[in-house]
Amino acid sequence: MNKKESGYRWVVFGTVLFAYFLIVSQRTAPGLITDQLMKDFHVSASIIGFMSSIQFFAYAGLQIPIGLFSDRYGPNRFLIIGTLLAGLGSLIYSFSPNEYVLICSRLLVGMGDAAIFVNLVLILNQWFKAKEFVKLIGVVSLAAGLGSLSATVPFSMWISFAGWRMPFLSIGIILVIFSYLLYMVLVLK
Repeated sequence: MNKKESGYRWVVFGTVLFAYFLIVSQRTAPGLITDQLMKDFHVSASIIGFMSSIQFFAYAGLQIPIGLFSDRYGPNRFLIIGTLLAGLGSLIYSFSPNEYVLICSRLLVGMGDAAIFVNLVLILNQWFKAKEFVKLIGVVSLAAGLGSLSATVPFSMWISFAGWRMPFLSIGIILVIFSYLLYMVLVLK
């Protein structure tokens, strides 16, 4: 079976794209609850800033190593592991009893997030022709924008309704389940 001719490639695309959408929404969602975190955990804005920055330090610092490993060993496992780490980080975040666990959970999310985009691009390159690939990267950019947008008003409304822990718990569970779905789609086929 030629991957680039298969109808299954659209299943791969949809699954990978939705995982990316969810993970992008988790990049900025903690910004909605900074005041609540400061109040709940009795921490300063500098601790919240550190918590936010640790995620991006992990994300930026792991981009090149993840890219090298993905080129060498293939993108499927790294995308699955990245989705799982982001999901586990969100789960831990939702149960955090103190600021130290909050910081560690955001580190996990950043580590998982680092494995997503580069592997998404590599997977699309494996499954789609060059002409389709370019268009699909545009769709990926649109999904990223919608993911960021969903972390504003919709997520804020959910937080207002259910408190801040439930939305992060729910997205964490979905990401963990999705990591298994990615395994089924990308590895088991």
